[in-house]
Amino acid sequence: MKKAIALLTGMIMLLSIGAASARANETPRMLVAYFSLADEQYEVGVVEQGNTKIVARMMIEMLGADGFRIEATKEYPKTYDELLEVSRKEAKDPLEIAGTVEHMEDYDVIFLGYPIWWGDVPQIIREFLNSYDFSGKTIVPFCTHAGSRLGASVRTITSLCSNSIVAEGLAVRGYDAQNNQESVRETVSAWLNKGGFERREEDASGYPAFDLENATVTLNNGVAMPILGIGTFALSNEQAENSVYWALRGGYRLIDTARIYGNEDGVGRGIRRAIEEGYVAREEIFVTTKMWTSDFGNGDAAIDASLERLGLDYIDLMILHHSQPSNDVDAYQAMERAVGNGKLRCIGLSNYYEPEDFDRLVNATSIVPALLQNETHPYHQSAEMKAHIAQYGTVMESWFPLGGRGNTQILFSDPAIAQAHGKTSTQVILRWHLQAGNIAIPGSSNPDHILENISIFDFELTDEEMAQMTALDRNDRFADY
Repeated sequence: MKKAIALLTGMIMLLSIGAASARANETPRMLVAYFSLADEQYEVGVVEQGNTKIVARMMIEMLGADGFRIEATKEYPKTYDELLEVSRKEAKDPLEIAGTVEHMEDYDVIFLGYPIWWGDVPQIIREFLNSYDFSGKTIVPFCTHAGSRLGASVRTITSLCSNSIVAEGLAVRGYDAQNNQESVRETVSAWLNKGGFERREEDASGYPAFDLENATVTLNNGVAMPILGIGTFALSNEQAENSVYWALRGGYRLIDTARIYGNEDGVGRGIRRAIEEGYVAREEIFVTTKMWTSDFGNGDAAIDASLERLGLDYIDLMILHHSQPSNDVDAYQAMERAVGNGKLRCIGLSNYYEPEDFDRLVNATSIVPALLQNETHPYHQSAEMKAHIAQYGTVMESWFPLGGRGNTQILFSDPAIAQAHGKTSTQVILRWHLQAGNIAIPGSSNPDHILENISIFDFELTDEEMAQMTALDRNDRFADY
């Protein structure tokens, strides 16, 4: 047994230095998939975050890995005694998992987390393992427990994944996950280091890397999102329809609207016009809308209403429009449910300007925000929040990327860089956003300006020019909301 474990560890170490799959010269791509429940737990009491979720979040942060929460479509009991009864019977009942891992084939190493139920994995872990082809991948189990440890669960995983490498894994007491997190963090870090796993950095800054050639970024849930889009703030339904139509004709694939803008109907009409005339297919378009604060108390209905106004079967990204601690967690959980039933592909936040506020919501929910949309431009570069959300793989998106109406010319006072590239100041600022790692959604109802804004992929700012732009940061916002 010791020899087998040593062999597995050696194979994992080889993976970590680049022997994984077809990407022999890259750090392997890693996914932390986990099942975790909150509420009442044995030896712990009533908790807001499940034990396994706490450990999984640590690993995602340390590894720079993608995360996926394994959830059943059914609702589990809230009390421990009731859950024990369910866990006894569950192995005989079929389970349906909410949501799927997109592009599972791209991952080399799967860290698989779960609580120990009756000495083994919960039935939902079996369902997860039967849902994908893990051939050639390394599966690294980790569990939280009250004394059972890993033993039988590793044997179960090995029996279900005979064509995979299954490592020995890590076991953490649930009580420690809740009450001794610094100690657990040290244990997890030492375990990952011993296994030879290295943090997968997306780029030198730690932010998710932008693919400027294809004009996309891969979000932390594996979905590719365009990095330049058309914003529709302050546009009427008619203006929004025409702007979206012209944008899609001109090559845009990202559309941004919001319930409070009052133009989701017009945006939907513009999308349908472009599709009906053959300029684009629905699956090529990335549609974003936002849930307004007055709808947070009934998030499920708000999502359905936006779908109806847009005339779409699904929305690519829905965002909570503002921080509202009284009920934004409830609203976000409604969006999580909508991800599970296919109404939403991605979810995120807007106007969360303090790391503590962002973490408050993250720690109370299951799906890490894919995106944070804040006021961001050369005078307010969102440096603190970008550095903070990088640990979650969350991308920054800029509203007011050009300073907003009435403030635009303030940012355009120095045309030197623009003249050097034969571009407008607008184009330089938008190019700066993309190279700095900000998705940008400039708004316009003018077809000429719409085309001007997307004509930024045929030049590149130098390191010196980027430094000049960075030096403009004053941490100064134009808006007060």
